[in-house]
Amino acid sequence: MLKEKIKNKEKTIGMYVQLADISIARIAGLAGYDFVWVDTEHSYMSYETLLGHIIAIKATGTPVVVRVPQDDLTATKKVLEMGVDGIIFPMVKSAEEAERVISSTLYPIEGNRGFGPMNAIDYGMKDVKKYINSNRDDLCRFIQIEHRDTVENIDEIMSFIELIVDITENVEVYKKYIPRSRKKGWMRFVYDVKHTPAYEYYMKKHQLWYEVKE
Repeated sequence: MLKEKIKNKEKTIGMYVQLADISIARIAGLAGYDFVWVDTEHSYMSYETLLGHIIAIKATGTPVVVRVPQDDLTATKKVLEMGVDGIIFPMVKSAEEAERVISSTLYPIEGNRGFGPMNAIDYGMKDVKKYINSNRDDLCRFIQIEHRDTVENIDEIMSFIELIVDITENVEVYKKYIPRSRKKGWMRFVYDVKHTPAYEYYMKKHQLWYEVKE
């Protein structure tokens, strides 16, 4: 199970899928990764396409993680009902935001998630009570570290969440401002991005990260 691997700090390797062709999702699932991450924040895929991706990936036995659009609890609800193994919340900057998004994944009394699982319970063919109980413990709930406010508020944020996703190209920031002792659970995605002048300008203009000096 993906969550157990992460909590046990086992090395996990995944693939990122943003294109709409469901064949790509199936190939990614068959390739032997520990998980496949499907992006709905920056991609153009519809909910129908996303459901096709999820079904195709899970049919291979590979866990599927979906990144939802920023601050969109309706999208979160729909993704959860599709039966994902993990959900990624982008641009969470405060403990209040963390509490709100995590609450949206939990049923009352712990949270405020509405009830309406469909593909998640194979349209009634799975035990609903078992799903409710297992979903609480098995679902991976991630937040992304994308903003300097997240770094400043990381201790408060960690009181609401077990697992944090650091999706970053700025390795020095990661090392300097997020000590290993703060990590209850951590999944770190690192991918190669060529820092173009436009990228650097954007980061400095919006002050998304601290400037790291030797």
